[in-house]
Amino acid sequence: MSSSKQSKSNSKSLISKTKGKAFFRNIVPSKIFNVNEYPFVQPELNRIIAEKTNPKTFNYTTKITNIISVLRNKEIIEYQRSLIKLAINNISEDAVDIDHIRIGLLLTSTDRDKLLDKGSGITCVKTNNRKARLTVKNHKVGDANKGFKRGDKRPFFTSRFKLFADDDDYRFINVFLANPEHERNKERGLVYNCEIEFIPTRVSLPLISFMLYQFQSVLGPRRYKQLLDNALLLELHTGYIMYGVSQLFAFMKTSNNRVSKGECFPKRKSWATETTYIGDRYSHHLIGYDKTLKENKKFIELAIKGLAGSFERAAGELDGVAEWFPSQVCSYRLESRERLDKNPISKLGTYSVKSLLGNVRLLNPRYLEELTDTELKRLVKDKSIDPLSAKWSAIFLRTKGKKLYYSFD
Repeated sequence: MSSSKQSKSNSKSLISKTKGKAFFRNIVPSKIFNVNEYPFVQPELNRIIAEKTNPKTFNYTTKITNIISVLRNKEIIEYQRSLIKLAINNISEDAVDIDHIRIGLLLTSTDRDKLLDKGSGITCVKTNNRKARLTVKNHKVGDANKGFKRGDKRPFFTSRFKLFADDDDYRFINVFLANPEHERNKERGLVYNCEIEFIPTRVSLPLISFMLYQFQSVLGPRRYKQLLDNALLLELHTGYIMYGVSQLFAFMKTSNNRVSKGECFPKRKSWATETTYIGDRYSHHLIGYDKTLKENKKFIELAIKGLAGSFERAAGELDGVAEWFPSQVCSYRLESRERLDKNPISKLGTYSVKSLLGNVRLLNPRYLEELTDTELKRLVKDKSIDPLSAKWSAIFLRTKGKKLYYSFD
C-alpha cells in the first residue's frame, strides 16, 4: 500500500472511533468551558473571537489580518475591556489556585531500597481495596533531567513512578528518585534525592492523600511523617483564569521595569502568539496563555493516543467541528511560576507564597486603536517584553499619560 493510501486508511481508523457528537460530548472538556455556563459572556461576540482558532491544527488562524479585524472591532473591544476589568475586580484568594507543585525529600539508602523493592516497594499495592483503585507504574524519567548541571542543587534522576487512581491517568502524581551512587550524583552533597510533583487543580486533596499513602505504606507512618516535616518546596505555580477574556486581547507587562527577559510561543514568526512568558523561565516568572486552546489540545492528545492517523486529517469529517471552539468560552490564564531548584532551602510547611500576579499589567483594549496596523501585527506575533515595552511607551506618549492598563494591585 502506498504512503498516501496508508495515511487515508489510518485517518479512517481514527475517524471510526471518534466521529459524531459523542466525540465532543465525551472528549472535549465542555463542562469546564461551555459558553452557556457564563452569564456575563456574550455568545455572539465570543463566537467571532473563537472562530479565529483552527480546530483541526490547534492554533490561531495564520491570516493575521483576520485577527487584526477583530482587534479593531469597537464592539468587541468594549466587550473585552469590560471582561478584563470584571476579572481583575473579582480576583480573590478563593479564585487564585495552586496549579503545580514539586516537593523534595531527602531519602536514606534504606528508604530508597524499600521503595525500589520489587516485592514490597512503591509499585506493590498491598490491600485489595487499594488494588482495585490505585495504579503505580514504572516509567522512564523523560525530560526530568533536561538542563541538568552539576553545579545546581537538583539531582540527576534515575527512576520515575506514576501514581493514579480509578484508571484516570489524567490526574496523577509523579515520583522521581535519584541514585546517589550514579556518576552524575556522586560527591555532590544532595539536599534532596526524591521529587514528588502533581497538579492540585486536577487532583483533589482526598485523592492526593489516597495516592501518597503508598509512601506511608512502604516506609511506615513515623518515617513518612519525618520526611514530610522536612520536605522542601521546589516549585509552585499560582494561577487565575479570566473567563471570557481572549488571549488575543491580552497584552501583558509587569510593574517591575527591571524585567528584561521574555519569550513567546509558537516560535513561528508569522503566527500569532498563544503563550507569553515574562521573566526567566527557569526562575520566578509570569506566563499568560489561551487556557481553552491548551486544555482542548491536551484532551485530544490523550483521546487519540495509540490510534492510527493524525487528528488534523480526521477532524474535517467530525460532525460539529466548526462549532467546537465557538461553543466554548474564551479564557485567558495568568500564572506566577516560582522555581526554587537552584536554592531549595524553604521547608514546605513554613513557606510564604510570593505570587507575581500582583505585578501584572494588562493593556486597556481601548488603546489598541492608537497602534498602526503594522505595529499591531507585530505585537500579535510577538508579545515578548522588548517590543511590548517599546510600543506601550509610544502609546503612553500619544495619549498624554492616560492610564493605559488594568492591574491586580
